[in-house]
Amino acid sequence: MAAFLKKVLVVGGVIGIGYLLGMFLVPVLTRILPADSIANIAVFDSQMLLVMSLLGFGLTVTTTRDVSLADVWVPIVTGVTSARLTLSLFVTVIGIIGLVINGDIYRWLPFLFAPVIALNVDFILYGRGRPVAAAVASFLRQSLPIVIFLLIIIVSSISEVVYALLSLGFLLLSGFYVSTTLGVRYLPVINLRDIQRYMNVLGVGVSSFVIGFQRIGFLGVVSGMLTNVESTMIYGILKVYLAFVAIRRLFIQTFYSRLNEKIIVNLSSCIILCVAVFVFIGCAFYTELIAGFMYGDITNDISHVYILLLGFLILSGSLFPCSDAILLRMKGDKAFIYVSTIAFSAFVLISSFLYIFSEHGASSFLVGLIVSELVLALGYKIAGYLINKYSVLSAIEVE
Repeated sequence: MAAFLKKVLVVGGVIGIGYLLGMFLVPVLTRILPADSIANIAVFDSQMLLVMSLLGFGLTVTTTRDVSLADVWVPIVTGVTSARLTLSLFVTVIGIIGLVINGDIYRWLPFLFAPVIALNVDFILYGRGRPVAAAVASFLRQSLPIVIFLLIIIVSSISEVVYALLSLGFLLLSGFYVSTTLGVRYLPVINLRDIQRYMNVLGVGVSSFVIGFQRIGFLGVVSGMLTNVESTMIYGILKVYLAFVAIRRLFIQTFYSRLNEKIIVNLSSCIILCVAVFVFIGCAFYTELIAGFMYGDITNDISHVYILLLGFLILSGSLFPCSDAILLRMKGDKAFIYVSTIAFSAFVLISSFLYIFSEHGASSFLVGLIVSELVLALGYKIAGYLINKYSVLSAIEVE
């Protein structure tokens, strides 16, 4: 128990500080930059995560599982990195074409960063039982660009392009750190046959991608349907929720190899639920205060609605937090695909319906996300229970 808490505090401290800084990004920006500049940063961030999801495409979760179970894991890392790098070249071409046709630098610049993103394989550190090193890599990649950007804009007026360039620089630094820590080459020799790895996990890949898309990637797609203020407000909510998702993932990845221990699963679930309830109570009772802090000068009559939705969103994301990882460890890939597909369908249908027919269409995407997260949590839990039940029954029949 002491070792469990010590490891959680160390890793959680590093990752927590990083995501807290990310959460403070929106409140600071709303007081310094105009709404259109913040909207550009929101689009850039959502597109960055979209590209990360595309390059992960199932390999992130399956590779974490595979390297945690394998004795000889370096060839797995080399092959996966080669596959990611190969796909990133195609993504870069799409980015160049999009930039030429559309001209929106913030929408397409992340596609040009794809090769550098592909070489960031910090998720492998979790699979190899190195959560502290993984937390440091995450801090370098996600938090330091925010810190430096905030310090710069406080003292001088600069373009949001600087944020994009800082993100690129620390992506490079994080990638070198991970490869050095793992003792593998940063730039592997590309083998086109490694792209087949994506085909081997196609179903899980699509599922992982749509989950990432619905959590923030959609913002880059629907930003043209929203005002700059609406984009900023949704961006703020999603940044906070992604911080919570990171905390949730912290427990899962830190003890990934011990998710077969009931006490670890129950303790992690209890801590995550307590955090969610605490946030929900804050959002419910201090709605106006939080809205004023988060949105500053752009606070309006419906800001409190977004804060209430944030509380419900985090609460929905706290149910059965280990169920997806447990399902994948049980080789329940097909169930994972089915549940993810149903959840994403619910997100699209509910968001579209509410956007068309409700008075505050922008908040419809958050409502759709809440329902989708509930479907994911319940679906993964039920699927894991059924697989475990029938595997036990099969074993009894064999005996």
